[in-house]
Amino acid sequence: MFRGFKSIFILVVFIGFSYFIADVVGENLNDLSSDGLSQIEMGSPYAAGLRFLVIGLGFLFVCLLSHDIVNKEIETQTIRFLVTKSSRSSIILGKYLGTVFFWSTILCLSYIPIAFVSKTIDIHLLGSLVCFVSFVISWTILLSTIIYRSSYTLLIGIIASILYPVVGVLSLAKNGVIWDVLRYLTPYHYLLLKGYWGLLPLLISLLLVFVATIIFSRKDL
Repeated sequence: MFRGFKSIFILVVFIGFSYFIADVVGENLNDLSSDGLSQIEMGSPYAAGLRFLVIGLGFLFVCLLSHDIVNKEIETQTIRFLVTKSSRSSIILGKYLGTVFFWSTILCLSYIPIAFVSKTIDIHLLGSLVCFVSFVISWTILLSTIIYRSSYTLLIGIIASILYPVVGVLSLAKNGVIWDVLRYLTPYHYLLLKGYWGLLPLLISLLLVFVATIIFSRKDL
């Protein structure tokens, strides 16, 4: 994933946009800092750009890179070689962990200019964003496991990547049984909670990976 042009482009976008927003916010907060507001209290606004890229466009970015993470192996028949070397559960888990590592690296590199400008490191924010991305990754892997053709997963993934954030944000504002269910099935609600509740998207992602493993183990390759 690190060698692809799309990956390099996304890394440049993340780092550049994060630094631009952090720099703009830093200039606007200079007056507040002179009034006695601590750097720790000012740390969160600096990461507004990174939060927007992950929360608003995270589904789209992950989909563009990983929509065919499983079904492409099936289309090219390389999966038959892989299953002779590893178990099917190891293949799915390995793809999940590898993709999580890739995006965790992207987020950490993108946070470097933010830390440089704000002179603080918000570990809780980074952890929340990684948990959010892990949910998106597991959702993408599940989609790629269920659907055989990569062209279909790209189309469905792009449509879902646009609708999912809209539904997730609306579920926070709407009332009703359906909206309540959607609120707890999307990672957006957990971003508003403090403490260890922010880890729930990670637990949900592991559940989705488990479901993908079961489906993949029953596929006729």
